[in-house]
Amino acid sequence: GLASDMAAPAQNEAKESVRVAGEGAFAAVNDDLEQLVVEEHWRGESVLILRNRKSGRLWAAGNHCPHAGYPLSEGDIEDLGATFEIAAKLDAPVVSCPAHAYIFDMQRGTCLSESKCPPTTVFEVAIKDGDVHLSKQPRADEEVGSHVLTQDEANQLQLKMVEVALDKKYGKESAATNPAHRNSVHDCAPQLDAGSSDADVAPAALAQAASDPPGRTARVV
Repeated sequence: GLASDMAAPAQNEAKESVRVAGEGAFAAVNDDLEQLVVEEHWRGESVLILRNRKSGRLWAAGNHCPHAGYPLSEGDIEDLGATFEIAAKLDAPVVSCPAHAYIFDMQRGTCLSESKCPPTTVFEVAIKDGDVHLSKQPRADEEVGSHVLTQDEANQLQLKMVEVALDKKYGKESAATNPAHRNSVHDCAPQLDAGSSDADVAPAALAQAASDPPGRTARVV
């Protein structure tokens, strides 16, 4: 039909790729992931590329939060699928904005913590002959912006991100022996469980825990 004919050129453009870096430009994020930031790739927007260090799987998304414009690469970045059942449903890493801790699904670009926030752009990415290739245009398929999790599941994932971030800050101590850890997570729980849409308040502990991130970003001009 007409709609599919109009969509085809956009999808073809999204699949056209350009070399953006050598494979060695990735920098470690944690034991599971490494990252690369490509500056001014599309309409002046930088793109965050993540690679699973074990499987080699890749994801690419716009690096600026659609809500506040802060670089997502400077927030907390986790792939919790192996240890947290809800995260496994995404089959992708999650990144949090360092400003207000809105969390985004790297596969779909969806904002998981606030339904009113638009998705970030997502791109096709691949490694060919030792080079990283990124699609010239964002993806435009039906998966982009889709929701895999219920709001309750997204809230639970956000709390898990809080716990992981605080573990990194305070060490992996139990809530019983770490009052600061326990109180920070507890402060987030009531607002999230109540379904609050005010993500500026609810995930404050995650934003605080993710502050002063390590210098791990590899940037490409």
